[in-house]
Amino acid sequence: MAMKQVVFVTVGTTMFDKLIQVVESEEFKKVLKEEKISKIIIQYGRGKKPNLENSSELEVETYSLKEDITDDFRCSDLVISHAGAGSCLEALEWKKRLIIVVNNQLMGNHQMELAKKLQANHNALCCTPNTLTETLKSASSFKFRVLDSPQTLNFVKFLDSVV
Repeated sequence: MAMKQVVFVTVGTTMFDKLIQVVESEEFKKVLKEEKISKIIIQYGRGKKPNLENSSELEVETYSLKEDITDDFRCSDLVISHAGAGSCLEALEWKKRLIIVVNNQLMGNHQMELAKKLQANHNALCCTPNTLTETLKSASSFKFRVLDSPQTLNFVKFLDSVV
């Protein structure tokens, strides 16, 4: 039996309904199938609960908030995250492939700068909700570079300079 490929989607403690809308779309589910992803865990924060159900092709787990999401990061093969620094750093510390989805409806935020810096360093891919499905298609061929511990410290320094 083939190994289960797991995607963890997280919006942190925020509301990011636009990201959740993309994740529950038929087009996105089609790409999950094409990429041989068999389980999706969705942490939807304070927003709308995703309208996704288990099927023979996709196991779905959803929750709003929980105290510790470490296991969700640990068991995932790919993390799709809002551009919150804490969520991005946790995914990188777990050495996960990471797609950062920037909420381009927020005014004057630093999210795009952070996401683009991580993409330039090949630590993550970045996109907006409108380009997430296409970005997911390219994730399997993207050469992700794992952050070493000293690089993690550089990331924190970079984050301090942005914020």
